[in-house]
Amino acid sequence: MLIDGYAQCADDNNVPLIDNLLFPNWSEETKANYETYREYIYDRLSNIPEGISETFIHPSLECDELKGITALWRCRVWEHKLFADPMTRQYLESKGVIYTNYHDVVRLRAEQKKNS
Repeated sequence: MLIDGYAQCADDNNVPLIDNLLFPNWSEETKANYETYREYIYDRLSNIPEGISETFIHPSLECDELKGITALWRCRVWEHKLFADPMTRQYLESKGVIYTNYHDVVRLRAEQKKNS
């Protein structure tokens, strides 16, 4: 299978594969207002399974150009507001979410292999 080849290539090069990919869900309910969106994200990100999880956002500042390229411009502005707020990081870390990057994940994986 094609995916097996990618997995082997990643393993050969010490590139970690994610366990969970969290897609944004911009339903009518989550787009109702900023507070509803914030609570949705807090709940979603504080209840992810153990492992390496990745999500993606499009944080943006409100401007005419943004409004011209996407109907979801308000959602992107909310993403910026939410993830720029230090309280978001504090809340998620209090729920066991560890902010990291791929550099750290690769380093930890190499240490695990070395110790096994």
